Amino acid sequence: MYKTFILIGLVPVVLVASFFALNAYIYQEKQEATDESYEPYRATLEGEYVCLPHKDTRGPHTTECAFGVRTDSGEHFAVDFNLMSQPNPGVEVGERFSANGLVTPIENLSTDHWQKYDVEGIFSVTDGVVVEETEPVFCTMDAMMCPDGSYVGRTGPNCEFAACPVTETAPSEPVVPAEPVVPVEPVACTMEAKICPDGSAVGRQGPMCEFAPCPGDVR
Repeated sequence: MYKTFILIGLVPVVLVASFFALNAYIYQEKQEATDESYEPYRATLEGEYVCLPHKDTRGPHTTECAFGVRTDSGEHFAVDFNLMSQPNPGVEVGERFSANGLVTPIENLSTDHWQKYDVEGIFSVTDGVVVEETEPVFCTMDAMMCPDGSYVGRTGPNCEFAACPVTETAPSEPVVPAEPVVPVEPVACTMEAKICPDGSAVGRQGPMCEFAPCPGDVR
């Protein structure tokens, strides 16, 4: 009987001790996993060289461009070339490149500067920078006739027609409306006649009913 009471009393103590031991173990495992996930690690990243997006898209932003890489999975990393001999080994915005380096997760950064950007961390490039070359675009040889009679061909990555030349045109003179024509009523002249020196006769004509010139007269 006495041993039974002792065993019954020890069961709660063992359960409580096991509970606290299990909690301590789980907490320790979480801490170790958390510490490891935030530690810098070496990686090879590939993607497009871009201006990093802001977390808060509300309101105006400055026109400054914080450079980074957008990987094919859609993640953004700030890019730092300071570990290399060249500040930027020829990578331009919009180009695809790959490089080797050290990734520092955003949670492990001591500064708040990068917190305003939607990034996973900083990618400090060390070596192996390769910029992908874009294939040249060959456009068809068709042409478009411009209003001035010249022709333009297709150009650019989308093979669009080039802009027509702009010609300066002189301002047109104002059109003066013609005066209205007033219809003239017919004039009825008298039937008088004039005897010319050669013996011929001429009558009156015209709007003023004047005698017609005699043959040989000069006016």
